[in-house]
Amino acid sequence: MIVCKPNSSVQIVLFTLLAVAYGITFLLIGYVAGGHQSVWLYIGAVVSIIFSILFTVKVLTGYKTLSIEKDKIAVKYLFRTYSFHTKQLSSWEEIEIKTYNNQVFKQIDLIFGQQKVSFNSQEHSNYDKLVQFLRKNIKKIS
Repeated sequence: MIVCKPNSSVQIVLFTLLAVAYGITFLLIGYVAGGHQSVWLYIGAVVSIIFSILFTVKVLTGYKTLSIEKDKIAVKYLFRTYSFHTKQLSSWEEIEIKTYNNQVFKQIDLIFGQQKVSFNSQEHSNYDKLVQFLRKNIKKIS
């Protein structure tokens, strides 16, 4: 059984950024509620509320795990789960991108009919096992 889940270090960083965003939001709301009259405080409070909510949605919808057992592939998001048979995997592709400082960013795209799921080596555990499984058991179509 192969399980690809988000690394805990990435999750800690994301939730720390969320805490900072909400801290700034509540600080600005506190200034506005305390009677400080400034157009910039109002604009900053509104922008930080919108940013915090959108960032929260992005973090929660981006959390996904993949588990493979024999011929079943399950992709679990925070609020829903999709199960596929390995034969339903229409194509997969591994992409390698070199950054300006010669680091390699690896990402694998799995396509199940209309649904595309991406996992990368920096954010997910067992990435190498997933690639080995796909190379061994599923013919690369794309």
